Amino acid sequence: MSTLHLRPPFRAEHVGSLLRPRALLEKRAQFDAKACAAQELEQAEDAAIAAVVRLQQSVGIQSITDGEMRRYTRTIVF
Repeated sequence: MSTLHLRPPFRAEHVGSLLRPRALLEKRAQFDAKACAAQELEQAEDAAIAAVVRLQQSVGIQSITDGEMRRYTRTIVF
């Protein structure tokens, strides 16, 4: 087994779902309540994706992700 991968310096990056900004969460709630059009939601998603891409670039992450800003999740309360 090679010792190359056992000694620093080595780097690992893991980026998955990122926290959605409040503006996007509010727009999603408006869309669910039929208070805004799909196009408005898409514009909010586009803005959130652009912001998260800039953030990742600014900290030097080399594998950029959209942060799953378009992923639909609904909180289930029991």
